[in-house]
Amino acid sequence: MINFKNQLLLFSLFGLISFISAQNVTQNYLYKNHLLSETKDNFSHLNNFLHKQRRTELGTFRLDSIHTISASASGSETVWLYNFDKNGKLNFKNTKVYFENKWNNSLYFIYTYDTNENLLTILTQYWEIDKWVNDMHEAFTYDEDEDASNYLTQFWINDEWINHNRALYFYDSNKNLEILLFEDWKDSTWISNSRLLYTYQTDGTLDAIVYEQWNENQWEKLFQSVYIHNDNNKLVNTVISQWDGAVWQYYLQAIFEYDLNSNLVRELVQLWNGNDWQDDEQYFYEYNSDNYFTYGRSEKWDGTEWEQFDGMFSFTNPDGFTEHLWTFEAEAYYTPTTDVNDEISEFPSRFELFQNYPNPFNPTTTIKYSIPAVVNGHVRSSTDVILKVYDILGREVVTLINELQKPGSYEIQFAANNLTNGSYFYRLQCGSFVQSKKMILLK
Repeated sequence: MINFKNQLLLFSLFGLISFISAQNVTQNYLYKNHLLSETKDNFSHLNNFLHKQRRTELGTFRLDSIHTISASASGSETVWLYNFDKNGKLNFKNTKVYFENKWNNSLYFIYTYDTNENLLTILTQYWEIDKWVNDMHEAFTYDEDEDASNYLTQFWINDEWINHNRALYFYDSNKNLEILLFEDWKDSTWISNSRLLYTYQTDGTLDAIVYEQWNENQWEKLFQSVYIHNDNNKLVNTVISQWDGAVWQYYLQAIFEYDLNSNLVRELVQLWNGNDWQDDEQYFYEYNSDNYFTYGRSEKWDGTEWEQFDGMFSFTNPDGFTEHLWTFEAEAYYTPTTDVNDEISEFPSRFELFQNYPNPFNPTTTIKYSIPAVVNGHVRSSTDVILKVYDILGREVVTLINELQKPGSYEIQFAANNLTNGSYFYRLQCGSFVQSKKMILLK
């Protein structure tokens, strides 16, 4: 039987699910979720998820799907399908894994909210033969200021929900998160496991986090994470040290690089070897012109070169939606939230090929593109337009458009009734302008 607990590392659904003892702390869990990254308002990825997920806005695009490829020998593929309500709240998320030449159901997440749009519960189910089966239930509570106060995890065992662990949030007088306490459910009572202690600079910027483990009757220091920001208050460096019983010793650091729009484009993780820092992991991020995440890749240094590996990276879109992925490579696809926006207007300012939607699709999808009236300072009454679809091997599947077209915004329906499941590319050529996008047929 395949269940969610056995697939945690494979999918890294949030990287937040199971609180683990100090001797079993993994690098990706501890560092990526709590000690490595930082955001302006919420400093653990769990708290980040709570706030960001319930405060999304109706942005230019809505996330439609994410396609991930594992670095394993099999190169397994997973597709994440998202469904939002009209206000931008996530209703459910479904993951499918590709094997035996077809997409197979894997995991299903159902989200509920209170009247203030606070996230209340997440129900996780796994696919067993021909039906969805309960596996995990997460419940969230908030204080009078609508800040997170309690996060509870339960697992479905013998037809009932059994407590597993919880996180308790404590704030200072300035409403900054001060303590995040992790507890395990044991013998019908809650037992302390570990905690995170947060300190801040006078302007409220996060300064450091200390990770402590409960050992019988006292708290013991394990790790400390110190954050360094630039003049624009962007996190540029995180240094993690390990407590040796007397002093803090360097252990790991992360260096963050941004583009001109303040989007994170590279994250370099290095380990301390006793004398200097040595490369260990790196993560790359790409975005569209509206600053929405479109592509990510993770690599690991093997001593001589960078190689593929399944690392965990996170992104937050302009609408506030946050996702955490554990994979080698990921591509995100979007649907425009309106039919008319700055990118698709009556008189486009540039050539552009937009992502098809829906994507993945079955069996019909819409492809939009724009043709400007002014090109390189010259007014053009028409342009030669060629739009073709290719399979993953680069073989032409069909020509959708091959004609002169006037400036404007266009869309065309592509029906793939006779095609097999898999990835395809569509390519727009308008004179010297050429652009391609990938789409996924999922029957």
